[in-house]
Amino acid sequence: MPDGPEDDVDTAAWHAPAVQAAWRSHVRRVRQQVVGAVVVLLVVGVVWVLVVRHDDAFLRGGVETSATVTGGDVHTGRGQFPDRVYVSYTVDGTLYGGTLEDESPTDHPTGSTITVVHDPDSPGEFRTRSNLNHGLALDLPLFFATAAAIITLAVGVWGGVAARRWRRWLLAHGTTDVRLQCSARLPRGHDAGRYLLRVTRDGPEPLDVVARLSGPRRWTEGWSVASRSLRRFEGPGRMCPGTRRRLLVFAPDATMPLEVAAPRRAGTSEGWIQRFTPDEGG
Repeated sequence: MPDGPEDDVDTAAWHAPAVQAAWRSHVRRVRQQVVGAVVVLLVVGVVWVLVVRHDDAFLRGGVETSATVTGGDVHTGRGQFPDRVYVSYTVDGTLYGGTLEDESPTDHPTGSTITVVHDPDSPGEFRTRSNLNHGLALDLPLFFATAAAIITLAVGVWGGVAARRWRRWLLAHGTTDVRLQCSARLPRGHDAGRYLLRVTRDGPEPLDVVARLSGPRRWTEGWSVASRSLRRFEGPGRMCPGTRRRLLVFAPDATMPLEVAAPRRAGTSEGWIQRFTPDEGG
């Protein structure tokens, strides 16, 4: 996208107080995401270390005994829980029983015997030499906490990298006056439900670009564009060139910039422009 004569570092978009406040808000949110994710990963790591130590101590101090398989569950299909078998065993004349997770009744049919290791201080707690028998109550929370933390950390790191890029562009380019016009939704297809934003500028270096409004990341606001908020993208606004095909647009009723992307193909751009009537182009 060609730079206009207004693109001067002395009048850079970064110098606007609202832009700096929005950028700081974004960085603050990114920092919270990264710190929160790291804390969760550290907590999960500590829990896993304690669990592993407990398992090792359990195995070293446990007592082996013979247990009888009393039944089991076979789960088939996607998204089902692991197989399990039910066992019972006797310790000092007392009958104990429970569930051995992630063991198949096919391998351990009802009536067969299996060697378990039980805690001498708490005979109802047991495992096998090869099966930790944690159960989903422990494994699932740790798994989902780890997965959520990794995703959040990746999003936070990406947001930090993007913040540096946006700041560099906002410092290097000034803004120019433009007119913003939002269209109705796109027709059926892979872009169905997406809104279009037309950015126009008159003068010696005219500009007429249509970008997809809902879809590209709004870097300083955490929600997607809704139809009830489209009025903020109508009327005079400001525009700053972005990286590649992107533009940083300042809507008239929003103090925070919006990053939009123009289509890659000229044919797509022309098709999007045709969705505006001639008198809507400003």
